[in-house]
Formats: sequence, C-alpha cells, structure tokens
Amino acid sequence: MNNHERLQAAFDMRKTDRLPVMGGWLAWPAHVAALADKNEEDFWQDPESVSFAAYRRLEVDGLIGLWIPARPGEYRGITAEDMMSRQEKVKPTLEDVIKKIDALTDFRQVEKNYKFEASYAAYLHELEKYQSQAGGIAWCPAEWGIVPAFPRDEEHLMMLALYPEKGRRYFMDQPAAARCRARLVARAIKERKIPTGILTGKDVCSQSGPIVSPAYLKETYFPAVKYALEPLLEAGTKLIWHCDGNVKPVLDQILDLGVAGLQGFQSECGIDLKEIVNLRTRNDKPLIILGPLSVTTDLLKTTPEMVKRKVRDAINTCRGKASLILFTSNTVTPDIPLDNIIAMHEAARC
Repeated sequence: MNNHERLQAAFDMRKTDRLPVMGGWLAWPAHVAALADKNEEDFWQDPESVSFAAYRRLEVDGLIGLWIPARPGEYRGITAEDMMSRQEKVKPTLEDVIKKIDALTDFRQVEKNYKFEASYAAYLHELEKYQSQAGGIAWCPAEWGIVPAFPRDEEHLMMLALYPEKGRRYFMDQPAAARCRARLVARAIKERKIPTGILTGKDVCSQSGPIVSPAYLKETYFPAVKYALEPLLEAGTKLIWHCDGNVKPVLDQILDLGVAGLQGFQSECGIDLKEIVNLRTRNDKPLIILGPLSVTTDLLKTTPEMVKRKVRDAINTCRGKASLILFTSNTVTPDIPLDNIIAMHEAARC
C-alpha cells in the first residue's frame, strides 16, 4: 500500500499492511529542523519545505496541516503577548454581544450570498499547492471552520445564561458560514481531491467537564452543528471529532452528530482508550481512532522504549474493535524529547 491507500483503508475500516500514521502537529522548529537535517535558520527561511522534509523522514502517511509558529523562539501559532493585546482590543461587553446579536440578518442570506464557485476555486488551488509539496504524503487538512463557533469568553457565556432567546438566535446564525465551508470540503471529497477522513470539532469541555450543561448543548448547540455538517455526511465523509478535556458527559451527543471517529483523549481527565474503543457510531459502526499518544504523559516524561510500548498497547487495544491511525493528542511542544517522537513513528513500522 502507498500512503494514500493505507490512510484511506483506515478511514474505510479496511485492513492495512501496517499501522497508518498522521502528522502535522510538531510545534517546535528545532525538532522539525533536526528531522530534516537542517538548522533553525534554515527552517525560518522556508518553514514549509523544511516541515515537509521532516514528515517525509518520519514516514507519515497523511498530514492534517503544518504547524508554523508565530515567530522564532515560539512554538505557538500566536504569542502570549499578541493574544493579550488582541483580547484587550476586542474584548466585548455583554451589551456589545447583545447588540451584535440583535443586528444579525437572516442567516439564510449568508448561504444565499455565498460565492461558492469562486470560493471552491481558491480552496482547490490551496489543496493542490500543498498536495504537490507533500508529494507521496496524503494532504488531508483539519477543518475547524465546518463546525459552528462555540463561545468560551465570559460575556458570551453570560448572554447564554441570562438571555436564552438571544442565545438561540446566536446559534441559529452560527451554522450558516460553517455549512458553506462544509459544502466546499464535501465537493472536494466527491471529486476525490482529498481523503474522506476529516479532523474537526470545537472545544466544548474543560478538564472538569462541559462548559455549559449537556442539556443545553443537546437542545441548542448540537442541532446547529448537525445542520452545518449535513453536506459532508451526505458526501460520505468520515468526520473525526477532536476531544479535549473531559468529554465523557457528552460523548453520546458527539457521536449522534454522525461523526465516524474521535481524536485527542486526555487521560488525566479520565478518558480511557479501553472504554473509547467499545463505543459505536450512530449507525452502529466501529470508530476510527486518531491518536492516542498523549503529549502530557505518553510522550513527555518517558523513554523511547516506553513510547514504543505505548504504541503497541494502543494497537492491541484497538485490534478488532476500532480502526487506529497513530497520532498525538495535541501539538508536540518543545519539552517532548525528539527521540520519543522518532520512537513513536518507528513503532508504527514494526
């Protein structure tokens, strides 16, 4: 099997010749440069080319994107200083939030006015550009924009609690833009421009559980998500939901969205792969597991041999129960030893 065939087989729940591996979340330029036999100066001169070379060295089958930090010395996509500055500039008041909701136009106009063909042409151009650079690696970028936004700031959460009707109006508007993006991805899948598996999701949980009640999510937010995802499900897309925090109280609702798999899993939040693999989709199919190596435990304070043992354990746990694609739970930060990253990928080829 080549990389594309192996990855697609895993998405289709078919047998593969070896464990498929996903890449894309190496967040520390020094690691990326070392894997590509380059230095950090080389990385910053051409971060994309150096990143692709690093992932070829690791022999990954697919890439969900490239993680390029905001600037040298950083591993985040945005610096802490920039984030604080942005929050100070744009932080809304509760009154601002309410005024914005009151000013919303009919959400159906968003879809009606959407320039689909022009947007698809631009989307396709970007896909072809990165697939060309990826070479034999399957380019299958994560699509966070196909899921309606979920508020996490204090002002929006206060609005949901104090003004339920405005909260419902807010969630009526959110899926329109997400559904437009979903239509683009669905067409690309139908035309076989990208693999059928798409990583997506929104963080609706903290480490202690859902940010709002599961009942509120079921009544108000997840119906908006279902509407947005319809074009993709109709196209046969295998949606894989990113699971941060303690998602256990809402896992049944997430699966009811029509997702085919799960990614992430923070063991420190009580998420156990041995329990996850026994879950089924809403059509009673086994799950696709994209993971499960934790960046806070499995890859951090361990040795290469321990990492390889974790990979073997994951293979054994999923065998006969779920389709496993090896990946990390989140971005691979500077404190994770490079030898452990290499060991994880070597274990997939054993």
